[in-house]
Amino acid sequence: MVVLRKISAASLVETLVASIIIMTVFTLSSLFLNQVFRSTINADQSALENRLYKLEYHCKHQMISLPHRESFKDWEILIEKNADSKWVAITARNVRNDQQLKKQIAGVEY
Repeated sequence: MVVLRKISAASLVETLVASIIIMTVFTLSSLFLNQVFRSTINADQSALENRLYKLEYHCKHQMISLPHRESFKDWEILIEKNADSKWVAITARNVRNDQQLKKQIAGVEY
């Protein structure tokens, strides 16, 4: 009957405190990792950059007419030619947080 021997109350309290500390550390670390992964996913703009490269190719080969406006996921994309030069400006604006990406293409004949 070794299992039924008495355990002091101090060791039970130590075990509970240690368990609470371990759970707290685990919870905080999982919240931190969740936030890091969420911000990484939200900051990923590779799909938008690929779309902008595709539109740049279409501009250079005159496959789209200017000015051109389209929506891509949460982004509004505007392509327009400057009146005084051979530059084409591509502007992408996020409709959720007003973040903007601007790009200029040189040497486009229109």
